[in-house]
Amino acid sequence: MELTMTIEVKNHEQTWRRSGYRSLKATTVDEVGREYTHSTINGGDVVTFIEEAITDVLRSLLDQTAEPSAITVNVPTSVTISEALKTHLTDKYEADPVISTLAIV
Repeated sequence: MELTMTIEVKNHEQTWRRSGYRSLKATTVDEVGREYTHSTINGGDVVTFIEEAITDVLRSLLDQTAEPSAITVNVPTSVTISEALKTHLTDKYEADPVISTLAIV
């Protein structure tokens, strides 16, 4: 099974009514169109959020299928992830037999 995860990062500016905050959303779509969403408005760092979103998808895959899945994570251009970190995350999640490949682009 192939899945595509799209990460969205939005910074919301402070107004006179509310303080500023960051919202993070990960939308994952599989090859048959099923959608999984993981989101937060707590702010936090993007990499930890991506790991949480991948872990959520992994849990869903364990519930639904034993077939190894390929996951492509699309990160917005405003987020810079080093090659070393991409390698670390890929190695970490590809160690699980449920994830056949993980690509962060």
